[in-house]
Amino acid sequence: MGHLCNLLIVLMTVALISPISTDETTHLPNNSSSHHGIHLELKDQYNSTQSTIFNNELMVEMIWIDMDESGCNVPEHAPAVISLPSNFTIFGTEFAKIEVLRDGGIRSVDPKQRWSAIPLKKREFGLIPCNIRFQYEGNTLSIQWQFRNQVCNTVVPDVELSFQVTLYTTGRVDFIYKTIPLGYPVLDIDGNFGLSYQFKVPGSNDSFTLGLPLKFNKTVIQNDTIIVIKPQPLCSNFLNSSSCLVDSRNLRPPLLCFWCPAVGICSSKRDFLKEVWEDNSCDCHTKSGTNKFSNGHPDKCFGKFIAIKTLITTGGFAILWSILN
Repeated sequence: MGHLCNLLIVLMTVALISPISTDETTHLPNNSSSHHGIHLELKDQYNSTQSTIFNNELMVEMIWIDMDESGCNVPEHAPAVISLPSNFTIFGTEFAKIEVLRDGGIRSVDPKQRWSAIPLKKREFGLIPCNIRFQYEGNTLSIQWQFRNQVCNTVVPDVELSFQVTLYTTGRVDFIYKTIPLGYPVLDIDGNFGLSYQFKVPGSNDSFTLGLPLKFNKTVIQNDTIIVIKPQPLCSNFLNSSSCLVDSRNLRPPLLCFWCPAVGICSSKRDFLKEVWEDNSCDCHTKSGTNKFSNGHPDKCFGKFIAIKTLITTGGFAILWSILN
């Protein structure tokens, strides 16, 4: 296992991209019962993810991985990149490497793929960062963080903060919280966490943050809590016309997607890209896989040009000038 760990870990000596931040927040109530397993089921404003919050000790015992003997250690004094044995996918974006953050969480290495999965983020003061370990098991990758208030090798610590992220090749992400010392006076946890992905509109400065942003002090996070996050099928996940028009229909259930070559986006025309679609007049030259024109009425887009041709042939240059301007 030690040899395998050395092959998988790549120390980074160059500056890496900053974590994704967002001001949008979904507030969660703190009055859910922990005896029935499920706390809440949530979707973000763009319906890009479905999140389920559990509080169940038995479930945590089943999915928490004991890495004391089998886990690989992440280096202590440098950011580290883990090379994955196979490609994983989040929001339609494939990646083969991730950066592990010492203060909690992971993020993309490629600056063009701006996503992060932050279960919790430990700030400067309070608990001491101890072990970070990771392990592959089937089609999953799990990473664990451990923080303590004393020396890290203490057998029975007075205070411990420990949590785990599990990635699935399907795009699902689990946050598992083993111990959360809520009564500790200097816990010093960053307020924002969650899974987020920044979708950038090609050829523009427009971007959309997908995922469910959460606030630590407004979310039920305690011992034996699990958050299961499942990215939902989106037309925007398809990055070329072929996958947009063909692969989207092979999903179960299929998606009705349209491709706009003027911008290079795939959209349902009802999703978060609706305004981008309209602003760029995508209906004038879009394809849906069945018709050249998505609405079946090419004259709607080309009516102005038909009118211009008529005006030119009849000598209506003054009216033509007013239309063009």
